[in-house]
Amino acid sequence: MPETNLEQRLANLEQELSRLRAEFAERRPEDLVCIICFSGEWDKVFAALTLATSALALGSEVHVFCTFWGASLLRGGPATPCRSHKRPWPQRLLDLLMPKSIEDLPLSRMNFFGIGRRMLRSMMKKKGVADLTTLMAEARELGVHFHVCDTSVSLFGWSDAEIGRIPGCDRCGAATFLALALKSRAVFFI
Repeated sequence: MPETNLEQRLANLEQELSRLRAEFAERRPEDLVCIICFSGEWDKVFAALTLATSALALGSEVHVFCTFWGASLLRGGPATPCRSHKRPWPQRLLDLLMPKSIEDLPLSRMNFFGIGRRMLRSMMKKKGVADLTTLMAEARELGVHFHVCDTSVSLFGWSDAEIGRIPGCDRCGAATFLALALKSRAVFFI
């Protein structure tokens, strides 16, 4: 009898171990990196794109979700009728104050009406460091997936043409992106 009891316990342990292995495999993060770009400041967007291209170089699939001020990263399409005076005044005011493209993003510190950004870009050029426009082009070419927050686009009153900076960039909600982030090995909030 004791051997049967021991055999039964071993069988139960093996069964439990198999169940735990299957559960672990199911919950194991994918080789995926998600970056939430909340800031619309030049240096922070530079950091987000540097992380994105670096993660790609390491073999990860990369998704960048641009929300609120970070949505300016993807702005820069042609002017559209939605920019007319038909938009409510708060959206027209935001349109005047917000950057129109990636080149217009301010520095988070020492911007000095754009002088700091120009000085930094000059230093980067002398050192052979890729600027923001080059990093964005590299990210697109290498296959970074860009997503723009549907709520932000609606709030700011932008048209799809104004988010034309990145071909193939999709509009999605936070829940859609969060589903990706929950499967990721790493999530960065910048």
